[in-house]
Amino acid sequence: MVTGHTGSHGGIPFRLCRARPDGADGRPAPLAAHLAAVGQEAEALAPSGQGTFLRWAGYLHDLGKARASWQRRLKAGSGPRVPHAFLGAYVFFALFAGISLPAAQRRLVLWLTRDLACHHGRLDDVTEEQVPWEGGWEASAWKELDWAGIVTFLQQAFPDGPALPDSAATLAARETALRRTWRNWVMTLPSPPDPLRESLPWSAARLVAADRFHAGEVSPMPGMTPEQAAGALSRLRRYLAERAATMTAQGAGAMAERRSRLQETVREGWRQADGPLYLLQAPTGSGKTLLALELALERIARSSEPRRLIYLAPFINLVTDVAQVVRDATGQEVLEHHHLALPDDPSEPVKGGAPAVRPRVETPDGALLVMDAWQAPVVVSTFNQFFRALLPARAQQAMRMVALEKALVVVDEPQTLAAPVWAPLVQGLELLAAQAGAEILLMSATLPPFPGVRLSRPPAVLAEPPPPEAWPARYRLTAQEGAWSVETVAREAVAAARREGATAVILNTVADAVTVYEAISADPGVQAVNLHGAMHPLHKAHQIRRVREMLGDGTGQPERPLVVVSTQVMEAGVDLNFRSLFRARAVLSSMVQAAGRANRHGQAGNPADVRVFDFVREDGSDSRVWVYRNRVYREETDRWLPPGNAWTEIELVTRLASYYRSVFDRSPQTALLDRFRKAASGQWSELAGLEPFEQVPYHRPVFVPVAGPEQDPLQWLDEPTQGLIDYFAIPSLEAIYDRLYDRGFLGGLGPVDRRRFLNLMGKFTVSMPVKTLQILTEWNPEREVQRLVDVRAYSPTTGLGRWVRKEDQGEAIFL
Repeated sequence: MVTGHTGSHGGIPFRLCRARPDGADGRPAPLAAHLAAVGQEAEALAPSGQGTFLRWAGYLHDLGKARASWQRRLKAGSGPRVPHAFLGAYVFFALFAGISLPAAQRRLVLWLTRDLACHHGRLDDVTEEQVPWEGGWEASAWKELDWAGIVTFLQQAFPDGPALPDSAATLAARETALRRTWRNWVMTLPSPPDPLRESLPWSAARLVAADRFHAGEVSPMPGMTPEQAAGALSRLRRYLAERAATMTAQGAGAMAERRSRLQETVREGWRQADGPLYLLQAPTGSGKTLLALELALERIARSSEPRRLIYLAPFINLVTDVAQVVRDATGQEVLEHHHLALPDDPSEPVKGGAPAVRPRVETPDGALLVMDAWQAPVVVSTFNQFFRALLPARAQQAMRMVALEKALVVVDEPQTLAAPVWAPLVQGLELLAAQAGAEILLMSATLPPFPGVRLSRPPAVLAEPPPPEAWPARYRLTAQEGAWSVETVAREAVAAARREGATAVILNTVADAVTVYEAISADPGVQAVNLHGAMHPLHKAHQIRRVREMLGDGTGQPERPLVVVSTQVMEAGVDLNFRSLFRARAVLSSMVQAAGRANRHGQAGNPADVRVFDFVREDGSDSRVWVYRNRVYREETDRWLPPGNAWTEIELVTRLASYYRSVFDRSPQTALLDRFRKAASGQWSELAGLEPFEQVPYHRPVFVPVAGPEQDPLQWLDEPTQGLIDYFAIPSLEAIYDRLYDRGFLGGLGPVDRRRFLNLMGKFTVSMPVKTLQILTEWNPEREVQRLVDVRAYSPTTGLGRWVRKEDQGEAIFL
């Protein structure tokens, strides 16, 4: 029971305190109402046995905003920063510190105390040395509170709750004792019976989600209803039938028939298997994306409650393509989320044509919150965003976890992940399934095994790779003997394009791709296209559109010989079809993915020719080691793909399984999985911010105000980009950069417009090595984004690729 109270205070009456500025319509935002709403929502999100603790945390999370100095700063609209999170954390811990609690509840109190102290910043570790509230502790803060009003508020909400002292001074005087209690609790807390199950930050996710939803005036939504899923499924099946008829008419009937048989096997396996982790390994071009969509919709249609479909892909271009496929095939609204994505305008019609299924949004910034929190029936996002949700460095990132509860999660092309994070990802997915009731479908042509991962049950395998006689021989891969120079690659690629049709050449680095492209483009009888990461997004999208136009009907027979010279950007997410393909030796999984772009739909009478070659630069160096740095992966690739041998598609997939076993036998992953156990003991920094891909060292973004060649300077601008330029009334491309560092402009934007502007910036931005930027830009080390000085340095055919220096190892890392 909360005790009575006496005494005066130097604060603003609690009932008059505000949580944030009044709304645009003049509606006030009382602090008491906000705390109560967050407490109730956090309790609703909590699992059994945790509701009371989450409710208290919600009621206390912004208690520090009742400080007089915080309220004065809010009213003035500016002023020195006033810490507030530490007060709620301190009061929360003080409430329960004197109560005898079971170990599981003591653990929850410790973690929630950390969450309260960090709910606007980084998620700290829970350790005996690091007391959560000490970072913002201000002894004078207690004198600024209307403690009597606060106690009355809490007493009304928790009439049977733990007792609070009569005065804030009395509570503040306990700080030294509470530090000792904190350390004692941490030191004596026993390990949970199953440490892995306690490693993910669910308490932070639920608390932050409740806070952000109420502050943004967004009503959360549970996902797609069974009725909506049934309607989408019906439309998808009609779309699939029409697609199969089209492929048959284009000469891919045999492939369509075999694809259909494989897909039916997968459907039967899906209906009979008992997950929650499913594996779908099928050849490239077998229709996995649409099949996974069908499986997910079928499951939701048969559910008894709404569920969310979340589709994860490695790269932005694949996310964008999949989102459009879902809209076209199902008519459903899709939330597309990546760092360049923009929130949907609630006033606009649904892009897919289906009735709008959106959460209630009451504020201009609500649409941004809807996107960041994945509050939509169908979400298509990147691995980067998913890692930030599951393994957040900052508390605000964790709110996305609540969207994963009971979700169907499709993970496409997971083999693209950096090798060290593969096992942690699978372990995290299994924990997600166990803790949130989610179902996970991993799919690729090249799925690695799960070494050292502790699963509650074996994954359900929906389809084994088909035997050779059951799958068309779409390509034949030959490992060439001897070293190939730039001249050799160019000569062989041009000959193949003239003899066989559209040809792709995939190199390991930007510098290599540009060098080979320039050698091929010197032949006037051949169309050549360059594609790599030293082009900004608008330029890359334009190049891909050009290739699709040149390929015409998709059979791989353009009007003129065509060679596309690329980096690994074509290996996942670019649905192009070539009659011949050359791949610089990489690692085996990468080369199998690349080969899947050859005779993709089995339309050719003979298998496509895929050649793997050892590329050697003019100085005799092998650039493979700069991209594929794991020596074990390279050595096992060379062992299982020796020069002078050839394999069919299915033989290569079988060989890939042996390759993976060898790799993981030599590179145990158990040490990395220990991170989950350490996180369960409080060391969240072991997992916080883990990235899905190898990080690019010594790179910074450069703004490139170029949108086309000199004779057509706006050729690459698409409608959305032009719309953003018009929206911000920007007179020239150069002026976009000026606005970025115009404090009056950027500081005056609300969160949604700020995201819109940064989206516009991103369309003209390239990540480049710092050494190169010091040559090409004004080079202001105080600025995160540099500006290209001479736009003539940006080529309409190779972007900034010619400036990537071969001696700089950074040139090998970005796609």
